[in-house]
Amino acid sequence: MTIRFYYGSGSPFSWKVWLALEHKQLSYDFNVLRLQQAEQKTPEYLAINPRGKVPALIDDGFAIWDSAAIVEYLEERYPKHPLLPRDLQERAIARR
Repeated sequence: MTIRFYYGSGSPFSWKVWLALEHKQLSYDFNVLRLQQAEQKTPEYLAINPRGKVPALIDDGFAIWDSAAIVEYLEERYPKHPLLPRDLQERAIARR
């Protein structure tokens, strides 16, 4: 099943998730919301993310929002092409 990624142009939080999806080489449908036209406040989108913000992601029927939560979910669900090194000190260096 394909991942559906909801993105808002200019959102650094959306960029964070987009970069993770690309790094992990995952297949996804890219859905751009026009924030100036408040597409993130439509009933259809609010059913996915009741906070009405971007980004959001649906994977196999599971909706998740908040960029940090999405990236952590992707890392655990799809361990191939990890975002962080396995070594504790190398992970700390990457995070700083």
